[in-house]
Amino acid sequence: MPKLLHRNNGLAVGPDERLYLGVGSASNFGEVPESSLSAAILRCDLDGAGVTRFASGFRNPFDLTFSPSGELFGTDNGRDRSVLSASDPPDELNHVIEGGDYGHPSYWGTPPADSGTRGPVVEIAPHSAASGLVVYTGPQAGEYEGDVLVANWGPGSGRSSNAHNVIRTKLTPQGDTYSGAPTPFITGLNRPTDLAIGPGGDLFVSDHVDGKVYRFRRSVRLG
Repeated sequence: MPKLLHRNNGLAVGPDERLYLGVGSASNFGEVPESSLSAAILRCDLDGAGVTRFASGFRNPFDLTFSPSGELFGTDNGRDRSVLSASDPPDELNHVIEGGDYGHPSYWGTPPADSGTRGPVVEIAPHSAASGLVVYTGPQAGEYEGDVLVANWGPGSGRSSNAHNVIRTKLTPQGDTYSGAPTPFITGLNRPTDLAIGPGGDLFVSDHVDGKVYRFRRSVRLG
């Protein structure tokens, strides 16, 4: 396996009681060949045995989460600017389907219809460093029940992006997947990295630079 440019990130246990893991790519834009186990979402037994590739074509799949209905979603960080193009491709929120190819290293964002690859549910602003995500559920979700929340760690020095926030996407069924449009949900953060829903429905957000975990609690009128 080649040396990875990106690391192993999000872990999630699926409804099949198996472990799902995002593995980063060995390359930024395809300059290094990928192995069958890099740039992929892997699946294995809870004891680490029986590793297989669940889906491929990811540059830096940072976090994974399952919806209450058992569907897998993941964030992915788009490539850095290169000699291939002067444009900055988006980060992504993906609906991850078994056997799907999500484009890396050939396509970022919405691919051509004949590419044989799957596009994202949402294109997120370039260099947002989309990281942690959850599906918002529980007693405080209210009108946002089932929406996907993504923490954007934010761009590096000298890059502009509406990041350093948590965005929300309401999923709209579209064929065998979903579409959506991101809207700001929590702003004024420093470097948010991960999200979790507590037993009582509180939303917890970890901040890399502040060294804190923030708790957000909503008042929801019932009935």
